[in-house]
Amino acid sequence: MADELGIRWRTVLTWVAVGSVSALAIGWWSGLGQLYDLGAATAKTDPYIVAKARTLFTGMNGAVVNRTPWDAPGVGAMLSGAGFTVLLAGLRTALPGFPLHPVGYVAANTHTMTAFFVPFLFSWGVKTLLLRYGGSGAFRKGVPFFVGLIVGDIAVQAFWAVAGRLLDAPVYQFLT
Repeated sequence: MADELGIRWRTVLTWVAVGSVSALAIGWWSGLGQLYDLGAATAKTDPYIVAKARTLFTGMNGAVVNRTPWDAPGVGAMLSGAGFTVLLAGLRTALPGFPLHPVGYVAANTHTMTAFFVPFLFSWGVKTLLLRYGGSGAFRKGVPFFVGLIVGDIAVQAFWAVAGRLLDAPVYQFLT
C-alpha cells in the first residue's frame, strides 16, 4: 500500500517502530497498573497472566537451583524443528503451489492458534475462493478491504480498552 500511495519505506518503517514502542510501553503500563490496582491473583484479573508468570519464574528458579546437564535430545529436537521450518520455507519458495506455510507449522501449537483458528480458517477460505474464481486481480482488489477490517478491529479494541481505563469501567476483554 505504501508503494501505491507513494510513501517511502523508510517513513513507513519509522512510524511502525514508533507505534510498536509506544504500544508496548502503554500496554505494559496499563497491564501492570491493572494488576496492581485490582490485585494480580484475584478473580478480577485474568488468571492466565499470573499462571504464565508463575510458570516462567518457577522454571527460571528451577534452572538456577537444580543445574541440569546438557540436554542433547532437547537440543536435537529444537534443531530438527528449526530444520523442518527451513525446509518448509524452501519448499514454499521453490514450489509456487506448495500448501504448507512455515509460520503455520510454528504457530500450530500455540495459544494464538487456539484463539484464532476460526478466523484463520475463514480467511484462508475467502483467499482461496478469491484466487480460484476471481484470480490475482480480485485478490489484489480485496486486500485493502480485509486490511481495513483488521485495522478497524484493532482500533475498536484499542478504543474500548482506553475508554474503560480512563472511565474506570469494566470492558469486554477481546483476547484472554
